[in-house]
Amino acid sequence: MSAKKQDAIRWGPERRSERLKWRAADVASVAFNWRGRRRETVRRYAFELLRRATPLVGVERDGLMYVTRTDDRVLGQALYQFGHFEEDVMAHTLDLLGSVVGRPRPLADRVFVDVGANIGTTVVPALLHFGARQGIAIEPDPTNLATLRSNLALNELTDAVRVLPVAISDAQGTVVLERSSVNSGDHRVRVDSAPPAEARSKSIEVEALTLDAALGRCEIVPADVGLIWIDTQGFEGHVLAGAKDTLDAGVPVAMEFWPAGLRANGTFDTVVALLEDRFSTIIDVRKGAKPLTDADSLHELAVDLGPIHTDLLLVP
Repeated sequence: MSAKKQDAIRWGPERRSERLKWRAADVASVAFNWRGRRRETVRRYAFELLRRATPLVGVERDGLMYVTRTDDRVLGQALYQFGHFEEDVMAHTLDLLGSVVGRPRPLADRVFVDVGANIGTTVVPALLHFGARQGIAIEPDPTNLATLRSNLALNELTDAVRVLPVAISDAQGTVVLERSSVNSGDHRVRVDSAPPAEARSKSIEVEALTLDAALGRCEIVPADVGLIWIDTQGFEGHVLAGAKDTLDAGVPVAMEFWPAGLRANGTFDTVVALLEDRFSTIIDVRKGAKPLTDADSLHELAVDLGPIHTDLLLVP
């Protein structure tokens, strides 16, 4: 039999179909990875396509695994596109904290407290990449909680992270959580003085604890806490107001600083005064390592930020 006829048999219709699939897989590999790095623009468009086909997608990078919802067009899309959600900001924050406190790995063998834990993109690397021995993940939204627990299971952290399904406020009781329809990271606790928030699908009542009470419920001694991470969409003033005992213990804090959100909640001036009074070192993590010195510098930062936010490292 001639070589040409052998090739015809070898690559008949079925085998040709398989070969095309292999080539498609090769093309996809090139499209989504370039020399080991994700092609982020392509993944952004892929996320839009996947949104029409599936409610959930998986992400794996640097030994960490996540699932995220495809109807989450901000945090979920960024996680799928980049493989993490601002883990670089977290790494820089911990580098700065280590230089301030004189410990290169400031979370090593310590407890990490995540207020507004969302789906776990902060607490998971805190344990697996930055050495924390235990996590406290505090998240009030039921949908986020389900995904958070899934991500803890995927990363074999179910026993290492205590999940509290509550909001953190300045008093115990209940609060109203306004839920974003497009961004799982933009759910907000309603404050009576705040204007109605946009793009909210529905509101629910959730249990609220002070941060001091939450740590007590978890039987955590503040002295064992390496860092408290707070991202609560302008509600940070209420969180800090309920953390007197924790702050008295000298626990460092990393906090989103969103002046527009704080003003909407009527707490901007209170937060600035508290930061100046409580913390000896205040660093804008996104602008380098130069500390802010007083309330005036915080007001200047707020003017520079306008409607956007930054993150502050606060060390007593």
